[in-house]
Amino acid sequence: MTVVLDASVVAVALTRHDERSTWARTVMADERLFAPDVLPVEVTQVLRKLERSRQISTQQADSAFRYLLELDVQMISFSMLAPRIWHLRHNFTSYDAAYIATAEITKAPLATLDFKMANQPADCDLLTPP
Repeated sequence: MTVVLDASVVAVALTRHDERSTWARTVMADERLFAPDVLPVEVTQVLRKLERSRQISTQQADSAFRYLLELDVQMISFSMLAPRIWHLRHNFTSYDAAYIATAEITKAPLATLDFKMANQPADCDLLTPP
């Protein structure tokens, strides 16, 4: 199956810091993974925040960052997504719109833990934990 990954899914899968990590790791086991090219920056920011708030240790943050660099995810460039991101600006942040646009382009469901985004109308299927 092909899936578009949101940064929230990747961060939870890599850090295993909450109960949704099993679901996130299962989603990431799919054979074809896509994301907008902003994904690594967003996940790095989440790791920084989790470490600074002491929700994860420095060792856990370092390990998660190393795994992030090794992920086999096909990144979609901003230039391919830009027109759709701009079109979605009234309902979504640019970051969220990038994930939605990636899902639309790849015709793949978007895996997300961002329920605020999941509750907005989008032209893509969403995968969320049960």
